[in-house]
Amino acid sequence: INAEYMGAQQPSYQPPAAVGGAAGKGVFTPDKNQRALDVFRSVDRDRNGYLDLDEFMQAMTQLGANLSREDALCVFAVCDDDRNRWITEQEFVQHYTANYR
Repeated sequence: INAEYMGAQQPSYQPPAAVGGAAGKGVFTPDKNQRALDVFRSVDRDRNGYLDLDEFMQAMTQLGANLSREDALCVFAVCDDDRNRWITEQEFVQHYTANYR
């Protein structure tokens, strides 16, 4: 993942119109927040509190966004606010609630 991640470009992936709001942003709801938390926790197989790329792709699939590996790398890079090459629970929930219905 390191070599792939380091070469990731800005994402070409855009959330489908069916999952984004009028401005391409979702609307926060407690249910949506809980759904993101539940999915994060279900795919964090090693229970380390972080998602690697494979776990991230699985989470996005469970949430209805079937991404190619290339698109997943780009979205992963956008979600990884602290650039540590892992997606934290907070980063994941924040990205999901801001960008998906």
